[in-house]
Amino acid sequence: MNRCYGGLEQRLEAFGNFTDFCWEWTGCLSTSGYGRVRIGGTTSYVHRLVVEWSTGRTLAKGVQVDHLCRNRACFRPTHLEAVTPSENTRRGLSAKLTDAQIAKIIGERAAGATLVVLAERYGVHHAHVSRICRGLRRAGAGGCA
Repeated sequence: MNRCYGGLEQRLEAFGNFTDFCWEWTGCLSTSGYGRVRIGGTTSYVHRLVVEWSTGRTLAKGVQVDHLCRNRACFRPTHLEAVTPSENTRRGLSAKLTDAQIAKIIGERAAGATLVVLAERYGVHHAHVSRICRGLRRAGAGGCA
């Protein structure tokens, strides 16, 4: 099935927050935090369209896109990889932090540790540490002071 990518570049430019790390979608997000866009009358996930567009290949049914940075709003091609559902689940589980680790991150950040240092220490992307500190991860875990 060929998809219509007309207007995708313009949408990415208009709704992308381009940082040195992630390229975050600032347009419509799904309830689980993935970027969504309507092109040619069809609503699709931004990260899937970007993988197809950047590789020139249509993703097979059932193939998932892993966000290597663990940031669901990210659409930077180097942060995305087409994988099987089981591989995507395995990778996601390996990136999970315990409540104790989250509490340590919050405490260490409040004491002055940088996002990058904490990300390296706990094996996650700095954007994930930032979301923890802003209270966007784990309801009730608080946030960094």
